[in-house]
Amino acid sequence: MVRWTSAETLENGAMNGAILEIYIVLEHDGALNPIEIKKTSNPGTELTKVFGLLDNSSTPRSNGVVICMKPVLGAIDRNNFVKSACISA
Repeated sequence: MVRWTSAETLENGAMNGAILEIYIVLEHDGALNPIEIKKTSNPGTELTKVFGLLDNSSTPRSNGVVICMKPVLGAIDRNNFVKSACISA
């Protein structure tokens, strides 16, 4: 049984990173697209290092994205981008 009584409790609790962060791989048009979801608002290149694991696959790797709390779109480097998870009202 979990003891999170609300979304706010989960978001601010000690386990929020473990619950709210994930690594995903989507296959699209014959290429693997790595997606890292993080709670941070200041993503750095260290978040994309794990994307290199896909280079050992027989399927080519395409651009990756970090979905995070940064309020603007941007690029981490020429092959990896930042997408905002922030929802505006």
